[in-house]
Amino acid sequence: MNLSTHNNQMTGYRRLARRILQQSKLYTYFDDNEFKEQTTYWRVKFSADVDITEDDLVKAYALLREAIRRVVGFEAAYVQLIGALALADGCIAEMKTGEGKTLVSLFVLYSEVLRGKKSPFNYS
Repeated sequence: MNLSTHNNQMTGYRRLARRILQQSKLYTYFDDNEFKEQTTYWRVKFSADVDITEDDLVKAYALLREAIRRVVGFEAAYVQLIGALALADGCIAEMKTGEGKTLVSLFVLYSEVLRGKKSPFNYS
């Protein structure tokens, strides 16, 4: 991959991460039942063997970001969202100790589970 391609990918990930941050603000108003309904909606849509649009991915990741905040108490930061988008795109995302690799992996795991697939991670 040349530098120009890499820069274009990163620009795209940054744009999507900003959109996720904006969209996740809307989910702060959802109650638990609305969260369940949204998850069911995304599970059906992702498993329907249709192309997942950027807008779909943004909304699903924003929903997950808010769910993680409620359950675990962490908010995925901008750079963590970029890492999650890169991993979901099949790229490698290098992160140092303490930068939230486990949190980042939840986003990829979520999108794979919504598609009805098993975990793409191998823990050893």
